[in-house]
Amino acid sequence: VQKLWGSEASVLLGDYLLSISFQILTRVGNLDVLECVSLATQNISRGQVLEISEPTLTATPKHWRNVTSDKIAGLFGAGAKSAAYWANASQATASTLFAFGEYVGMAAQLKAELDVIDDEKRFQQTLKDQELWAPLCFLLHECLTESELSELSEKLQKDFELEDMTSELRVLFNKHKLHEKLEAEAMRELEKAAECLSQL
Repeated sequence: VQKLWGSEASVLLGDYLLSISFQILTRVGNLDVLECVSLATQNISRGQVLEISEPTLTATPKHWRNVTSDKIAGLFGAGAKSAAYWANASQATASTLFAFGEYVGMAAQLKAELDVIDDEKRFQQTLKDQELWAPLCFLLHECLTESELSELSEKLQKDFELEDMTSELRVLFNKHKLHEKLEAEAMRELEKAAECLSQL
């Protein structure tokens, strides 16, 4: 939905589906699952508030992680934890599956945000909409020198030409091997997810 119609449409559809899920869960009457999904919804709202608490185009990887954990990975975790509740598993199993889902969610989001680099239209739209974007967070705060960080941050906080900024960032992404760095980051998340499964 986001690819075809943009962020606003995808957020609205997500909210609609979430409201339908609450309606279904209420009818089914499993209070553990209902509480789990309710908490995930609260965390999404907290993540959205957190996201706008600092400028997105110059945010740190830590900020990206905190927002993504609340808005995206927590939903994966809630889904996995709900499955444990449906199966009448122990609280320990439910907690382990929540962690598993969170790790998978972080990896999935890293993959989704990496895909934007190879799509010129989405690359420019991400910059134009000033979306929180892992490749940019990691480039700024884990690849550049202090002076390079200062210079690029200043450019990003002003009005910039989309095509020029896209070209400049693409060169920097290639120079600092952002694809490889973030793919390795995603693999670390999946390894943690595998460890969770091995505990069950």
